[in-house]
Amino acid sequence: MARTGAGKGKVKFSDPFFRWLRDQILMVEDYADAGTDFSGDSDLPLPPSEQWGDIGKKQETLKWK
Repeated sequence: MARTGAGKGKVKFSDPFFRWLRDQILMVEDYADAGTDFSGDSDLPLPPSEQWGDIGKKQETLKWK
């Protein structure tokens, strides 16, 4: 999703852009829903054997020897 800011209108992409994009490596710097707690969302059920937790919120610092 392009970040245009408030009131900037729509962003349109042409065919040459998508041809160029096909050969690029995509990287995500941040997510629009980062930090959102979905645990109470009735529209987002978990599979029967799962439960909400903080498994995705862990960070590990690598130590090089």
